Amino acid sequence: MKALVLYLCIFLSSITLYAQSGKVKQADKHFNKFSYMKAINLYKSALEKRPYDLYANKKLADCYMLLRQPQKAVPYYKLAVKGHDIDPNYYYAYAQALRSSGEYKQSKKWMKKFKATGVVDSRVDQFFNNLDFINIIHKRKNRYAVQNSSLNTINSDYGAIKYKGNTYFVSAREDEDASVKRIYNWNNQPFLDIFKKSDTSDVIIRMVDGINTKFHEGSACFTPNGKHMFFTRNNYHNKKAIKDDKGTNNLKIFKAEWIDGEWRNSKPLFFSSDSYSVGHPSISADGKKLFFTSDMPGGYGGTDIYVSEIHDRGGVKKPINLGEKINTEGNEMFPFYHALDDKLYFSSEGHLGLGQLDVFSANNIDGEYKNVTNLGEPINSVSDDFAYNLNDLGSAGFLSSNREGGVGDDDIYTFTRERDFTLKGIVTDKVTNKPLENVIVILSNSNGEIIFELETGDDGYYERKVKRDTHFQLNGDKPKFKNTLKSFDSYNQESYTEMIVNLELDPLKDMSVLAGLSTDIIYFDFDSSIIREDAKPELNKIIAVMNKYENMIIHIESHTDSRGSAEYNEKLSSRRAKSTYDYFIGQGIKNGRITSHKGFGEYQLANDCGDGIKCNDDQHQKNRRTEFVIEKMK
Repeated sequence: MKALVLYLCIFLSSITLYAQSGKVKQADKHFNKFSYMKAINLYKSALEKRPYDLYANKKLADCYMLLRQPQKAVPYYKLAVKGHDIDPNYYYAYAQALRSSGEYKQSKKWMKKFKATGVVDSRVDQFFNNLDFINIIHKRKNRYAVQNSSLNTINSDYGAIKYKGNTYFVSAREDEDASVKRIYNWNNQPFLDIFKKSDTSDVIIRMVDGINTKFHEGSACFTPNGKHMFFTRNNYHNKKAIKDDKGTNNLKIFKAEWIDGEWRNSKPLFFSSDSYSVGHPSISADGKKLFFTSDMPGGYGGTDIYVSEIHDRGGVKKPINLGEKINTEGNEMFPFYHALDDKLYFSSEGHLGLGQLDVFSANNIDGEYKNVTNLGEPINSVSDDFAYNLNDLGSAGFLSSNREGGVGDDDIYTFTRERDFTLKGIVTDKVTNKPLENVIVILSNSNGEIIFELETGDDGYYERKVKRDTHFQLNGDKPKFKNTLKSFDSYNQESYTEMIVNLELDPLKDMSVLAGLSTDIIYFDFDSSIIREDAKPELNKIIAVMNKYENMIIHIESHTDSRGSAEYNEKLSSRRAKSTYDYFIGQGIKNGRITSHKGFGEYQLANDCGDGIKCNDDQHQKNRRTEFVIEKMK
């Protein structure tokens, strides 16, 4: 029934000039008057005699799609697309109907045919740039618990919101007190009205005081100060519907004033028109912005989402289209802005989804809405999912859907949402890949404010609950290891309950720490590059580890003390590095596993025993050394 509220854009051809005799001609008349239920019966009757009539199959499929019953449209599109000179839009419609029926492989096949026609359409680019999107959505862990609401009837019920202790919603439920039962021909249901239910009562009240009429009303919202109500209504004057030149009775957004305990002075907003529809109003929590949907000229196709600033006195400014990041050639509807999340939520059939209308979110980045993300299951299904909104805390809300298992047509669903998510990970030694204990893990936000600080146990594990939609910096700190910093964010994580961020700490150069081998640095005699006997056991320790870890790669650095000339010491250290390298090669280590062997002379002393400084032999001995830097080890 959301189609009645704002789906009055041209689907494939809402008015047809195709002429046939008999039942098809009668069906066309009903189709052109949007009486799709009556048209369906006549098209079906005509197909009993001519089951392969391409035209009748197309129109019957269109009827089901307009009634948001894509599964029923599939067999008729299957026949309709077999003809010649097929409108490419039918390939797309068939692909959409198949996707809404869970037939993803067949849907892909017909999207390829749609693309092959050469059509320029952003939905095609999205689809073929993200071919695995269905699997990605299905694999997501959800953070929602969804339940059918007690507000529902066998007819259409949708668009529930909370406001000042009441639930307001739209419904096509029958009016038992009405003397005349008025039925909308589109779907053979009563006209839509706005209802409210107090949180302290089970009584559902149909709003009267100047709000509901004999035509459709829907999608209401309120300013924070309670002075104004915005809602959707059919365009009519003097109790008669006003239609455009295509025969469409468009929708307008009206604003009512709360005066002396009742709603009065309902007037359409200035950008409402007889020529196009505007609807689905939603006001930001601060009361400064009105989001809505429209198929006004100048959009991207179908229905687009717009925003208009609200004056202090309740008036609105010229609307602005939210742009191509939000709007597509398809239909975008039911916007809702949540202040705490700082996100725009909306429904779309143009962005990649599970079925028809899916719920998406977009981040507010410097006033521009970007990073459109599908909320995944169970918020979305293969059916229409729309009118998503949250309470102020973001912990619960309402959703509308015509998914399988509901009470009637469109149903209202309640849901709870886990606002926080779990950040967890393991801190390991980058060289040995072993968990590190006693690491101080600090999480900060983009302002440098510390969110948490904890110490890892012997398993190197950390875990904490954190907020979504935040930029983080995760720091790991442990003595004798390089301080490790990793930046990431929790944006676009709508359907996840946890995020895993592991840290790898790079050990400092000292080999006894670096490799965890308890290996001493290799020392040399004065003015000598010969491997000492007491050094060979230490070298053999490293060789043994390299034999055990075949992917271990090192490089060799040799040093001298400060005695002698700098030029001589540089050559001496190079000979020491070479002799060490030769020892490793002689023990069977492949040369490709030692990336370099380099002498640094006296330029990197281990102590203060430089030129002109008196030091004993033991102190100078500390500088005559060869060190090993492990570059890789698995």
